[in-house]
Formats: sequence, structure tokens, C-alpha cells
Amino acid sequence: MKIPSGNVAFLFTDIEGSTLLAQKYPDKYNDYLLQHNKLLSEIITFHNGYIFKTVGDSFCSSFQNADSAVIAAIQIQKNIDSKFTDGIPLRIRIGIHMGHAEYSNGDYIGYVTLSKAQRLMSIAYGGQILITKEIFDRILNNKEEFLIRDFGLRKLKNINQPEHVYQIYTKDLQSEFPPLKTADARQNNLPEFLSNFIGREKESEDISEIISLSRLLTLIGPGGTGKTRLAIKCASGLIDEFENGIWLTELSPITNPDFIINEICNEIGLKETSGSEMSDNLKNFLKDKNILLILDNCEHLLSHCSSIVEDLLKYCPGLKIICTSRETLNIQGEYVYFVHPLKVPGDLNGETFESISEYESVKLFIDRAISVKPGFTLNEQNIMAVAELCKRIDGIPLAVELAAKRIIILSVEKINEKLSDRFRFLTGGNQTALPRHKTLRALIDWSYELLNEKEKLMLQRLSVFSGGWTLEAAEQVCCSDGIDDDEVLDLIISLHNKSLVYRTDNNESVRYGMLDTIRIYSYEKLNDKLKIFKNKIKYFVSLSDYHYHIKMGMQHFEWLKSLKAEIDNIRSSIQNGIELALNELTDLVLNMSVYWNFKGTFSEGVETLQSIINSDLCFDELIAAKLKARCSYLCYSAGNFKLLETYAKESIQVLEKSNDKAGLIESFKALALKAFLENNEPESLKLFEKAIMLCGNMFPLKKAELLLDFSMIYAVDDTMNKSLEMKKEALRIFREEKNQSGEAFALLNISVNLSRYLDFGDKKEAYRISEQSLAISNKLEDNYLISLNLIHLGSLKLTYEKDYNNAEYLLLDGLKISMDSGYDANLFPTLIFLGFLYIQTKQPEKAQTQLKEYINRRGKSGSEFFIKDIFFIGGMVFMMKNKLQESAVMFGLVEKLSQDKKFKTLLPVNIDFKNEISELKKELGDDNYKILTDKGMSLHLENAVAILLSGLE
Repeated sequence: MKIPSGNVAFLFTDIEGSTLLAQKYPDKYNDYLLQHNKLLSEIITFHNGYIFKTVGDSFCSSFQNADSAVIAAIQIQKNIDSKFTDGIPLRIRIGIHMGHAEYSNGDYIGYVTLSKAQRLMSIAYGGQILITKEIFDRILNNKEEFLIRDFGLRKLKNINQPEHVYQIYTKDLQSEFPPLKTADARQNNLPEFLSNFIGREKESEDISEIISLSRLLTLIGPGGTGKTRLAIKCASGLIDEFENGIWLTELSPITNPDFIINEICNEIGLKETSGSEMSDNLKNFLKDKNILLILDNCEHLLSHCSSIVEDLLKYCPGLKIICTSRETLNIQGEYVYFVHPLKVPGDLNGETFESISEYESVKLFIDRAISVKPGFTLNEQNIMAVAELCKRIDGIPLAVELAAKRIIILSVEKINEKLSDRFRFLTGGNQTALPRHKTLRALIDWSYELLNEKEKLMLQRLSVFSGGWTLEAAEQVCCSDGIDDDEVLDLIISLHNKSLVYRTDNNESVRYGMLDTIRIYSYEKLNDKLKIFKNKIKYFVSLSDYHYHIKMGMQHFEWLKSLKAEIDNIRSSIQNGIELALNELTDLVLNMSVYWNFKGTFSEGVETLQSIINSDLCFDELIAAKLKARCSYLCYSAGNFKLLETYAKESIQVLEKSNDKAGLIESFKALALKAFLENNEPESLKLFEKAIMLCGNMFPLKKAELLLDFSMIYAVDDTMNKSLEMKKEALRIFREEKNQSGEAFALLNISVNLSRYLDFGDKKEAYRISEQSLAISNKLEDNYLISLNLIHLGSLKLTYEKDYNNAEYLLLDGLKISMDSGYDANLFPTLIFLGFLYIQTKQPEKAQTQLKEYINRRGKSGSEFFIKDIFFIGGMVFMMKNKLQESAVMFGLVEKLSQDKKFKTLLPVNIDFKNEISELKKELGDDNYKILTDKGMSLHLENAVAILLSGLE
């Protein structure tokens, strides 16, 4: 065989206690040694290893790759017991290391590599396999086949740099052994945890690096986030770095600060000396020591801990300290590291089974659930419930562990249900744990009771915010009895320093927030809810006043962005306002109707306005009419025509009496649009003209919106110039008023006109204008306009450029946004364009999928408008599938629908299917073709849909 060279894996073995065995069994030992040698030789050779030296019972072998060496070692341990069964306990210890070595003159040259392998083997116990990090890193791909225990960095005899040592084994092999026989074993009082340590790889790396560079590290964070356990885990990995050991002092049971020094001394075994202060004894003991102290839970003794730590560090140059606290010590040289809760899944719609499984909070839940219910597994049925559970309890490790304990009697779904009363439900922690670690409520009680009265009051009032808050919002909402304006910032900073409030920064603003668990706890203690909610609604009424902010110089996209950041707060304000019957709420929802319209979230607007109109709020007839007028216009885009008509007509009766022009404009516009879609152009024309007349010079933006809608009536061949003029006038007004959303919408409308009627423009200009609209829409983060532009640009690529790849990309992108955002009206044209694209590219199965999707959604607003195109595409699909009779029926129906102005087309205006008709006539015969097309012309739409669906099966 080729002798391994270069980067070589060395496997060294010997028999534990071989001298004693030889003395104890003098008659048998030599025979067993021969069997041992034969067994090891066979296994090592079988796995492509090379035995380059044997010394007594020691084998020195080399392998070209790490996997082979590890598998050989495991086979040795598995086989050694079975070969020696009559009394002699032959126990093999094995060390494996990989490094550079060259084979020359019958031996290896590479002293450091060989020494590490030999000394690693020497610290093992019989039956144990030890490997270095060099081997560990190279078996990562096959690691699931083995079990691995991490011993951290250990110093090997006469080797200066510590080596990272692991034990590797399988479930068939012994796993528990005494502590490694390293020459530098350090004293410590660190506890051994019975449960697995999950996640925190990045934090562990960071903390180890900080401790190497700094003498004082404080881990801060909310209660239950695992600060103590993380500190102990990281310290245990540094044990070889501290010659005089690592010592943990738990401070939470101490209520008298005078006992802090005594407790530290007790932990390190320092006895009181007569006539000396314990603080002096401690400093004298530590002054020449290389030692690490962990002071756990300092928050309730903060000022005393600060002075003690500062004094010790000044006097003891070899001392390093890790503190855990909910607040910083705030002394010179302190390095602060915030320990966040475990990572939780984000938007579950964007997650997969694999991605959810990788979140630390989910891994912890699974691990702790298995510990109480060994048969528990994560599967497709429960994974979303586990993800939701971890999100709801903010990934707080203690809360996750308490929830997981309930898996023994409840399903994950039932646990989720119980979380609505989480403080009663999440109890029953480890009986040996500190009292505050036994229930979630006790955990937060501990932090809450350390606050002064103003801090408590501030925390309670901040709990009304959902999704965070700005300093300005806190000043407006929380200032009331007991808290003045100039105290708000200091109180927020104080709560932040105590890890009860967190801060997020971006390039433009600073926001604050709190974990949902802390928010719910604080909200339960809030007594002046009515006053605070009134303050909150008043603040968001001001923030949502579009016309005021634009008048004061705010840009349109800035206003949209400010409301998007606060949308959770606004939604919760509306809900709380309804529950508490706060009439101030009507101003907020009237303002928000502008936002819902700009953002294209029409359904949310309609549902919210409906809930206000039908609530127990006591508002007058005029306010009710304004709400109904706003709702009627949103109903048009949401596709709820029945409610549109009801609300519009009811509002007009009241608004005409009070001469409320703004409300009347909205109601007339809603009715005009409905009439247009119903092909009642005279009625639509009359209503549009009424609305425009009411605008005068008072409502320029409403006039611009009306012009865009009104122009649809004239978007036909002989009046196309008038339609374009109206759209361009609307564009001028929007630009003059600096309304970017309106500008983008006007540009899109102009592009559609140009693309549909090329006598009045050209496709390049249409494409350029739509790209302008898309750029503005992206800037505004307006998904509604983004989706419309993507669909339109895709149609241009499809119908005029025949660029099918890019057309499909744009259309599918627009379709996804529309489906994710609930823009149902956008789906119908997209499905038609995709169906046509797949006809053009000879993919009838894909075209068929689009047809079915369209028909399944039929009945929603906008579906009938373009249904003629669906039957045309259906006819083409039938032809491609050689269903010629069904195809002829569909073409007959298309011919009939083409004679009705109600039915429009999205397909190219110059499209014809003369070649298809000729082919059908040739195959079916003229008479038969005529019979079938006549059948199509006589079909009712419902029957036609049934024929289409049955033919697609």
C-alpha cells in the first residue's frame, strides 16, 4: 500500500495498566497480547491504515484521511471485549491527531504532530477514544454517525499551546469516564448541567474572545435569557487559561450586601483570619493569582458589587471577573455583552420545515420536550405550532423550558392555547432552581420589584405600545399624573439599563421596545388604561393626518414610512378604542383610510371602517356618513360592490344636507366606478361629472384621482386622445401637489393607454413610463403599485417583444406579491397573461393551471370583466390537446362575447385566430364546425365554465 504522507491522521493505542495485567496474569497475558496485536493489525489494515511502529503493547499507525482513522478506532473498541471474554479486562486507550508528517527511512518525520498524537492517547482512559480539533473538523460531514463530547482546550504534557480535545464514541461504546488526566487540571466549582446546552455558538465565541482581551465582562439581559448558564459554559471552556481556577459565586440569595465578600471567600475556600478584614484577606489571596471569578446575579446589590469588583481588579492584576446582571456595573474597564433571548422564527409564511428546525428556541424546546417525553418528535403536523409557541414567549429560555415540560400532558397546540394566560400556565420549574426560576411570573417579579415607583409607572404605561415606540410617542402618551415631560427620556434610559426595554437603531431613527412577555406582565399592572389610551389615540391621530404633514413640508413617502413603522400601534389603538368606546377613534380611522388607499390594503380598510360603523361608539349622523363615504370608495378596490352601493347611497343622503363636499366626492366616485364596471356608461359619466364639479379648486388631489378614473370611459379608439389628456392633467396635479403615489399611478395609467393603442404611442415609451412608475413605487414600498407595474411590464414583454422568459419572470413576481398581499383584482389579468404566455410557448398543461386558478376565483370583483380571454385561451388549450370539438365551442363563445361591450380583452388588440379556425374547419368539416360554434354562441356563461372545466380534466 501507499504509505500516507503529507497531512496524515495518526492513531496511537496502548493497553491501560498493561504492566499490572502482565504481573496479575503471567500465564495468559502473552497469549492475549498476541491476539490483541492480530486484531489491531487486521482492523487498521482493513481501513487502509499503515502500522509503522509497535512498542510493546502500543501501536503507532497512520491514515491518509481522518474518517478512516476514526472508524478504525471505533471498530477496535467494539471488537476488543468480544475477543477476550474469560477474565482479563483488556482496555485500549486511543488518541487520534492529524498534522503534517513525511515518511523517511522507515519512520515519520514530524515531531510536533507525532508528539500530540502520543500525548493525547496518554491522557485517555481504557475504552476511550480522544481526538483533536484537526480530526473533529475533518469528520464534520459524517459527524451524525458518531457521538461527540467536547472537553474544550486542554494542555498536553510539554506542549505550550492548549489543544482542543473531544471524545468520540457510539451508543454501543462506553461514554462516561473520569476527568481527563491532563497535567494542568484546574480547580473550580462550576456545576455540571444535566441537560444539554443548546445554541449560543456565536455568543460563546464572542465571550471567549472578550475574556482574552478584557478583565471585566458583564453579561446583561432580561431575566430567564440564560446569562448564568452561558457564563458557566464559556468559563468551563477557558478552564486551562486560569492556573488558580475558576470560581462561581451565586449572589441572588444574599440580601445583605455586607455578606458579598464572605460568600466569595466561602466559594474559593478562604477562611476568616482573626484580626483581619475579610476584604483584605480576599485581596491578599488574589493579588498574585491567575484566577477567574464569576459573580452571578448582581442586579439587586449593584452599587456594592460595583465597588467590590473595582477594588479587587485594581489590587489583583491576575484576576478576571465575569458578572451576570440585568444592569451594568458602570465602572471603568467594564465590557458589556447583551444576552438576547434565543432566536425565534420570523414570518412563518416564509419559513420551511428545515429553516424552522434550525432556530435555537425550537431546538431547545425539542430537547427539553424529549427529556420529559422521549417519544416526542418534530414533524410536519406540529412544527408550525412549535414555531408559534417559541415566538409568543419571545425565545426566553426559561419560558421555553417551562412550556416544554407541559408536553407530557398536552399537545403543542394546546400549550399554545394556554399561553393566553402564560403567567399562570408557565410554572413548575426545576425543584432545585432558585425560586424566581420556577415560574415565569416570579422571574419578572424579581426585576419589577427592583424598580422605583416612577420606573414601575413608566413600564406600565409603555406596555400600551405594540411594535415599539419612539421617544416622541412616549413623551406624548406616557406623560400624565406622576411623570413629567422632562422625565421620560431618563426613565426610558433607566429601564433600558435594567434590560427591561431594548433599543433599535437605523440610519434615520431610534425606536424602543420590550419583550412581549414583559409587556403583557406590565400591562396587567396598568391602572390608568383609559387615560393612557386616549393619549395614545390622540398622538396617532396627529401622526396620521396626511394633509397636515404634507402642508408642513413632509414628503409623501416619508409620511407613508412613518405610518408603516407604527402600523401595529395604530391597529392596537383601534382595537382598544373600540373596546373602551373612545369616540376619538373616528378621527384616527378617517385619517387611516388615506393610508389604506395609498398602500393598497383595501380589505383591511373596509373591515376596520365596518367595525367602527357597527360598533357601540356614540358618534353623530355626519361622522357616520363620512365613515361610510370613505368605506364605499375602499369597497370598490376591495371588490365589495354590494356594501359600496349601500354605504355610498346612505352617506349621500346625509352629506348633501350638510353640504360636505369631500364626503360627497368619495361617494359619487365609488358609485361612478361601480357603474362603469357594470357597463352603465351614461350613469358613470353623470356621477363622475358631479364629483369633478364638487372638487372645484378646493380638492386638487381628489380631482386628479377622479380624472384618472374618469379617463377610463374615454379609453376607446375614437376618444383615446381625450383619455390621455385627462391622465396627463392628473399627472400634472399630482406632481404639483408632490404626491408621489398619485404620480406613480398616473404614469402607470398613461403607459397602459400607450401600450393598448399603439396609434397613440409606442411600446418603448410605454415601457419607459411604467419603469418610472415602478421606481417610485419601490421607493414608496407600495406593494399594490409594484405588483400592477410588474404585471403591466410583463404583458409588454409578452405581447410586443415576445420575450417570454422575462415576461414570465415579471408576471410571476407580480402574481406572488398580489397573492401574498390579498390584491384579488390583480390576479385575474395576471392569470390571463400567464395563460396566453404558456399558449405561445406551447405549454398547454401550464396554461391549463392558470385557467383553473382563474375559474376557482371567479365570482370576485373583476373576474367577469376579462372572462372572454379565458375562453379564448381555453379554446387554444383544447386544440393543443387535440380536443377539437371543445375548441370550436369555445371559439364560438368568444365570438359571441366579442359583440358585448361589457366584456373587455387584455390580449393584444390585433390578435386573431384565423389559422386555428382554418385548421378546425379542415379537421371537423365546415358544417360540423358551424354547429359547434353555434352551440358556443348559445351557451350561458355558467354552462360554458362547466364545459371548460370538464374538458380540462
